Amino acid sequence: MVKWDGFIMDNTLLKRYDFLNRVYMKDRETNLFLKIFIIIVLIVMFLATGFKQIMEGKSVIIGILGFGGLSFYLVRHIIGLLKPDSGYKQVPVTVEFYSGKLILRYNNIDRQDRMGQRREEYTFFYSDLEGLDFSVPLQCLNIRGGPMLRVHFYDKSKDIERDYRTDQRYFQNLLYIPPENKDEFLKDIQQYSGINVRELH
Repeated sequence: MVKWDGFIMDNTLLKRYDFLNRVYMKDRETNLFLKIFIIIVLIVMFLATGFKQIMEGKSVIIGILGFGGLSFYLVRHIIGLLKPDSGYKQVPVTVEFYSGKLILRYNNIDRQDRMGQRREEYTFFYSDLEGLDFSVPLQCLNIRGGPMLRVHFYDKSKDIERDYRTDQRYFQNLLYIPPENKDEFLKDIQQYSGINVRELH
């Protein structure tokens, strides 16, 4: 038995699922210094070409325009390659059902925020949930309710805890359920939470 915020809860694991979930991540690790370095090198080359044209007595404008067009193309192309790689990533998730709560755990996730690999654990108390919506086209379950969040950063040996149970910004928690687990998973979450899953078409 575990005591949490004045409630005593049975901490016996009832059921567990392991699958890949799709998680949106914004890549913040684009190397700004590399971009600046490339731009500086191209500017120096641009000036050197102009100076060389002057020294050789050739048309400076033709040389600079020719090199300028190539420089512009290269800068645009290289900066395009260095754009942040944001989007959905497939990440292993563990979903555990208990008598009064549901836990989603990412044991090894990197949010591309320079904090490195971490373990994230989202605890949803069934009594805090506003509802469960399953999108049939997306094969995605939205858990409408805020979690208790625990994060352990492996590199820094640091732990943080946050309570988002009343924060409406955290009331969309998406689980992309594999087709082979869908029927059993939805049946289990309804049974353990006592909340009917609303199907959205």
